[in-house]
Amino acid sequence: YVRQVSPAATTQYSITEVGDVNCSDTGTGTATITIRPLPTATITGTTSLCIGDTTELSVALTGTSPFSLEFSDGFTANNIETSPYVRQVSPAATTQYSITEVSDVNCSNTGSGNAKITVNLLPTATISGAATICFGDSTDLSVALTGTAPWSVTFIDGFIKENILESPYIRTVSPISTYKYEVTNVSDSNLCNNDGTGFARVTVRPLPTATITGTTSICAGENAELSVALTGTAPFSLEFSDGFTANNIETSPYIREASPEQTTEYSITEVSDLNCSNTGSGTATITINPLPTATITGTTSICAGENAELS
Repeated sequence: YVRQVSPAATTQYSITEVGDVNCSDTGTGTATITIRPLPTATITGTTSLCIGDTTELSVALTGTSPFSLEFSDGFTANNIETSPYVRQVSPAATTQYSITEVSDVNCSNTGSGNAKITVNLLPTATISGAATICFGDSTDLSVALTGTAPWSVTFIDGFIKENILESPYIRTVSPISTYKYEVTNVSDSNLCNNDGTGFARVTVRPLPTATITGTTSICAGENAELSVALTGTAPFSLEFSDGFTANNIETSPYIREASPEQTTEYSITEVSDLNCSNTGSGTATITINPLPTATITGTTSICAGENAELS
């Protein structure tokens, strides 16, 4: 005779009486059913991380080692001797982990708890704004951002902007020479970091120069030459302090004939080349010396042989 039993605790069974069609008696022997506790596995480790990073799941175990574990993502671990068991994970997307089965040396069970790993995408920062400017001018760089505000952006020249709340971020720059701007690092509110992409080359054109010379003295009505030494990219335009302008100048120096009516100091108020504008340097003073005069008087009548005076 076979009896199915499922005691809740360790139990010893015996036959207290047996009877057949004629007689009765007590049974012999005992059967002890020893109940072993089920192993347990409780998982913890809920956290957030940046994609590509690693975190730990911890599984607290009870029972008799060695243990075996099967996780909800199909990963298995065997011959575990100590508790807790720690597993390193680096999911590509947000994942909730649980223990689908735990086994010890005697029994098997399902695990308890879950650990949700929230995977945050890396922020991105794409710079643009290539431009050509004249020395001393400024231009705007634009940085398009993705991720979760606020952001912090570090540029290749060491400039750092923190607590950026909107995309794109606009930075105004005025380099003293041609410079290639890049974003070396971007971080967002999830504490995720990434390299920036792209670059913006700001080309700085030198300012043209115009240096005037020609200080001299002349007589009234004469001409004098003013010389203007030019640097930059032709053609040039010049504006003088007396309002005179000269355009489409192809060579340096530029020579101007001047015939002022009175002593005059000349300077260059503006010089422009193909790219930029600037103020000139130097002065040239033309001093006007008045012409000498001689006025003769002494009209008179005299007799032959006499003298008269002319003044």
